[in-house]
Amino acid sequence: MSIEAHQQRLQKKYDDFVASLETTPPVECEFAVGDVVTFTNEYGVSFPGQTIIGFAEDDSFYGRFIYTDSDAYWFPSRPEELTYPMTPERAKEIIAQAKAQAGCGPWSDQLDKVMTDIEREEVRHKWQTMPGYTCFVDALFRFVDPSRDK
Repeated sequence: MSIEAHQQRLQKKYDDFVASLETTPPVECEFAVGDVVTFTNEYGVSFPGQTIIGFAEDDSFYGRFIYTDSDAYWFPSRPEELTYPMTPERAKEIIAQAKAQAGCGPWSDQLDKVMTDIEREEVRHKWQTMPGYTCFVDALFRFVDPSRDK
C-alpha cells in the first residue's frame, strides 16, 4: 500500500467517525461543534487550539462525551478538561488586575495571583513558540495584541 493510499484510508476513517457523531451534547454544557478549546489533561499539561468535532450520544463513559480534532480524536473529553482560549479581553483584565494589586512593586509579580493554572499554561505555551529573547509578559502581551505575532 502506498503512502497516499494509507493517508486516504486514514482520512476516510476520520471522516466516517466525525459523521457518526452527534452535533448537540447529551447533557447541557457550554461547548458547541466548531468551538476552539484548550484541553488540559489530568497532569496539568495543556493542548491549545483543538476544535470540537462532535459529541457522543450519552455521557456514560465516565462523563466523557466531547470529541476534538486531536491526535486521539476517537477519545472523548470531559467538559471540565476543556476551556476557551485566552482572549484579548481576558489578557487585558489579567494585566489590569495585576497592576491594581501591585502597589509599589512590579505588576508582573502579581500574575500568579490573578491567573488560573490553565491560563498560565496557555501563555507559557505561546512563550515557547516565540523566537528570540522574550519573557512570560511578552507572551501575555501577544494575547492583548495578536498582530505582534507577525
